Amino acid sequence: MTPMGTNLAELDGTAGPAMLAYFEARAKGGCGLIMPEICKVNEKTGVGMFRQLAATSDRHIPSLARLASTVHKYGSKIFIQLHHPGREGVSTLIGGQPCVSASDRMCNVSKQETRPMTLDEIHELVEQFGDAALRCKKAGIDGVELHCAHGYLLQQFLSPYTNKRTDEYGGSFENRMRLVLEIIEDIRKKCGKDYVLGCRVSVDEFLNTIGVTEEYIHIQDGIRIVKTMEAAGIDFVDVSCALYETCLMAVETFSVPVVTLSVCHIKDPTFADNYYETILGIYCTYKGQLGMYPISLLLGGQGAEMATQLGRDNSAIPKKLDAEFVIRKNGTKVEVGVVRRGAQIVKIEMELGSYNHPLTHVLFQAPAPGKKTAGSGYYFHFDRLPDENGVWRFTNTCLIRNIVNYTYDAWTPGYITKLEINSSKDDPWGCIPVQTIVGGAYAENNLLITALQKLEDVDADKLMKKILPAWYDKTTFMETGRK
Repeated sequence: MTPMGTNLAELDGTAGPAMLAYFEARAKGGCGLIMPEICKVNEKTGVGMFRQLAATSDRHIPSLARLASTVHKYGSKIFIQLHHPGREGVSTLIGGQPCVSASDRMCNVSKQETRPMTLDEIHELVEQFGDAALRCKKAGIDGVELHCAHGYLLQQFLSPYTNKRTDEYGGSFENRMRLVLEIIEDIRKKCGKDYVLGCRVSVDEFLNTIGVTEEYIHIQDGIRIVKTMEAAGIDFVDVSCALYETCLMAVETFSVPVVTLSVCHIKDPTFADNYYETILGIYCTYKGQLGMYPISLLLGGQGAEMATQLGRDNSAIPKKLDAEFVIRKNGTKVEVGVVRRGAQIVKIEMELGSYNHPLTHVLFQAPAPGKKTAGSGYYFHFDRLPDENGVWRFTNTCLIRNIVNYTYDAWTPGYITKLEINSSKDDPWGCIPVQTIVGGAYAENNLLITALQKLEDVDADKLMKKILPAWYDKTTFMETGRK
C-alpha cells in the first residue's frame, strides 16, 4: 500500500484510534506492506499536513509501536516514509515564516515565500532524519523510506532546477547528492546495516512540459541518482516522477477542514460606530494560497447596520443583524455568548494562559504584542440587475480575495474549556460538527485591508445555488409567518 496522506493522525503527531483503525482494516484485508503517509522529522520547518504522523520526539515511539503491532498481528509489514516538504510546504503551518529549500526559488504552485537553508540547519536536518529512523526502529517499524520525490525538500537538493547553492551542497552532481547521502550514512550509523532503508525518487521532473529550458532532473539523471543511492547502501527504490509544477492534478496544500470562530468588539472603525460581530469561517486554498472563507457573519450593536452598508458590504458574505453579544473577562477567565432570535448561537468558556494545542500558535502565525502579520480572505461577489426585458438576473459573479494586515496590541493564549455552537431557525451554525478544539486567544489588534483582487469569473447559475442557502433568512425570503 503506497503512502498517501490521510489526515487521521492526532494533533501531536501520534497515531490515535482513527489512524489505527484505518490501517488495521488494510492489514486485515490482506495488504502485505503498508506505508502509511508522510512522517514529520522536523517540527520547526518540516510540517507537511495539519494532522501528520511524526517521529520528531521520543514521545512518538509508543504511538509508532501501537501502529506497528496493529499491522503486524495480521502478518503485514510496515515502513514509515520520512519527509520534509521544503518549498512545497505552507507558511501558515510553520507559524508564518518562509518555507526552506536548497535555494530561494519559490514553488509556482504553492507560491510560499522561500529561503535557502543555512549550513547549520542542513547539518541538524541530517541528524533529525537519522533520529527519526532510529525511533521507528525502536518502535518495531520494519523499515523506513526517504521521500526524495514529488518536489519535496530532498529532491530540491538533488535537482539543479531548485538547487542554486554555491557551497558544498550545490553545484556539481556530487554536491547535490551530498545531503541525501549524509542522511543515508547517518541512518546506517544509528540503525545498522540490516535495517531496511529505501528512497522514493522522482527520476524525471518533466519540466519541459511547462516550458522550462533550465537544467532539471531528466531520466538519465534519475538513473544516476538511483545508482548512487544504491552504492550508498539503500535496500530498495520506489520510482516516481515530477514535482508540484508538473503534477497532473491540482494540489490543494491545506486539505483538512479547519473551522474558525471569532467573536469581536469592533472599536472605532473608520466606517461606522462601534459594533460587534461573530464570524464562522473555514480555511481554504486558491491555487495554493491559504485564506479564510466566511460562512456566516452575525452582527449587533450600535454601528452594525451601517457596517453592512460600508465596511462589511461585500455582497455575497452572508451577514445578518440583531445578534446580541456578551464578552466578559474576569481575571484569567473569559466568557462569550452570542444570541440571535432567541437562540444561543455561540457559548464559549476559556481559561487564559495556554492553548489546547500548540498548533494554535502556528495557525495564527505566531502572534505576539507588537507583531504584524498578514492574511487573506475569500468571498464571492455578485450583482442583481434587470435585463432589457425587465427580468432580474444575477451578474458580475466572481471570486474576490482581500489581503489584510494585522497589528497586535495584545495576545493571550486561551484554553477552551467549553464550546457550544447551535442553530436558530435562520442560522444553521450547529450543523458544523466540532471534532477537535486546538485553542483560542483573547486579543486586541488592528486590521487594515491593503488590497482587493479579482481572481476569476464564476458561472452565476452554479454559484447562486450555493450562495443563497447560506444567506437564508425567513424575512429575507418573505417567509415572515405573519397572518
